[in-house]
Amino acid sequence: ATVVSARDASKGRDHYAYSFLPDGSAVVSGGRNGVFEILSTRDQTVIHDLAGHEGDVAAVAVSPEGVYVASGSNDQTLRLWSATSGELVLSFLQLPPYDWVAWTPQGYYNSSADGDKGSLVGLLQQQGPEKEALYIPFNRLKSSLYRPDVISRALYLGSATEALREAQLDSDVLSDLRKGRAAPPMIRVVNATLEDIDGTSQLAITLFVEPNPSDPLERFEVFVNGVKVSPRERRSGADYVLSVPLFGGDNSVRISAHNNFGQTTVERYFRLENLVGALDAQRKHGSLYLISIGVDDYPNVPPRCAGLDGKFNASCNLEYAAADAKAIAEAVESRLGPHFRSVVKRVLTSGSSKEDEPTRANIEDVMDSLRHTTDADTVIVFIAGHGESHPRDGYLFLTTDAAPGSGGWASSTVIKWQQLEGYVQNARSRRMLFVDTCRAANAYNARLIKDASEGEIAAFSATNRQQDSEERTDLGHGVFTFALLRALRGEADMSEDGLRVFDLGQFLWREVRRLTDGRQTPDFYKNPGAENFVIVQR
Repeated sequence: ATVVSARDASKGRDHYAYSFLPDGSAVVSGGRNGVFEILSTRDQTVIHDLAGHEGDVAAVAVSPEGVYVASGSNDQTLRLWSATSGELVLSFLQLPPYDWVAWTPQGYYNSSADGDKGSLVGLLQQQGPEKEALYIPFNRLKSSLYRPDVISRALYLGSATEALREAQLDSDVLSDLRKGRAAPPMIRVVNATLEDIDGTSQLAITLFVEPNPSDPLERFEVFVNGVKVSPRERRSGADYVLSVPLFGGDNSVRISAHNNFGQTTVERYFRLENLVGALDAQRKHGSLYLISIGVDDYPNVPPRCAGLDGKFNASCNLEYAAADAKAIAEAVESRLGPHFRSVVKRVLTSGSSKEDEPTRANIEDVMDSLRHTTDADTVIVFIAGHGESHPRDGYLFLTTDAAPGSGGWASSTVIKWQQLEGYVQNARSRRMLFVDTCRAANAYNARLIKDASEGEIAAFSATNRQQDSEERTDLGHGVFTFALLRALRGEADMSEDGLRVFDLGQFLWREVRRLTDGRQTPDFYKNPGAENFVIVQR
């Protein structure tokens, strides 16, 4: 039997929770006031002092292979450590009811859609001896610290330090932020007044931005009722004045100021009574940007190809991805097109002409066209084909020229989901994104879930993270696409004025589960507070 002596008051007093490494060489023990150690069972010496918890360590677990140690504390965090090096890999915090955040000791983090908001998770920035520290929530530091890829690699490698080195990230950024050497912009609304421009009502919002020579203001992002708009910007002395177009009636205006290290967001609500909103007038002259991509054929991938998960398939080709993309493009143009001034449509499918083949180059060229969108436009992007998750590069969309490479797919023949996501994020206007790929929810990794919420993108996926997207010969389509076509053609439940975006999400979830007997579960990501706008009018 192994005996470990009792602790005194200076070393946690008690062994509150403990476990053994699989080979019996050491015991992992937690005590009071955050004391947590790996102790030798031979001579009771401390092998690793696991410093990090700020409350009593009440639960301990060791992974079966002895690589990781997990601990739970009264400080409400769960922490993951390397059993071999003693390094703190990640800290976790569960937030009621369903949110969470995970971060490395260096400050890089991942979270659920709302996990980094509010006052529970962030850092204190020193303001000098004469001022109290400034609290900065994590969500204001998203552009510099939000790195779900680093969190994934830290788990995979068992080391946050190695994950940062691999990603070539600065390990001192958290120290710079804490000491005030870096900071997101500090802004406040000075006033807001209505102004008449060309017979329409716009809102002139005056903002004070605190000067910060080391991290100057880079840009503003403005959303009105979930629509990304481009206000006119001018200076008035030291202040910025943004002329924001509005809708008639209720308006939720959200302004984010960005610099190199983060962003600060202010939100205001307004109501226009008996006035003509600029966005109402623009909507009559907007265009529908429609991009539909379907990849059936993968000629560079050998038969019985192995995916990155090591599973072999009889064939890498699909049956209905191209048919899905064509049908969606036709249905969207037929039902939505007449309500726009013009339709800008590109359909890339296997078996098309050279310029319409879904190659990486063609997809990038088509997606880049979204930079021409205006406030008045609507963007709909549909993608069907194979998708794969990579431990380092995240979710990958396989284009028709996809080819095996060293350790996976050749990088020049596939598109990282983050790149595709960026095209949609940078587009102005109202935006909707549909993905019908295997394990499609992996396309909506933590980053896209958050960006769909914060960037006001209505995003729909065909499956969850573990499922394949089913194709059905009797339907002539993928199941998700079949249900989406039914909704667009008027079979979904509609309100008095038509099919609204939240209703579409519910219809797809219900119908795809019904058609597959629960084998496939689509998902829908949208900011609950955003406008439940009409997609298909009656």
